[in-house]
Amino acid sequence: MSNFDYAAPAELFRKKSPRKASTFYLRFDTAAAAIRYAVEQLDALDQLLTIVEVDEQRLDRRAIQELYVAVDYPLVRTERATLQS
Repeated sequence: MSNFDYAAPAELFRKKSPRKASTFYLRFDTAAAAIRYAVEQLDALDQLLTIVEVDEQRLDRRAIQELYVAVDYPLVRTERATLQS
């Protein structure tokens, strides 16, 4: 995703699943922070069910991962640099 605005505000949503009956919603000042949270803080099921929305664009697990590992990702990554399968 070229020209992605990592500085834009972002929202993170997790859909309901049979194992996790609740949804959650978080708002981030930057897309970079939302992407880092999705990759580094969520368990495998949450990662699968998570959508990050930036400027009315919805990012699924694959797009989140691509942006996290991109050369122009602005934040420091931890050792856990890939989403769980």
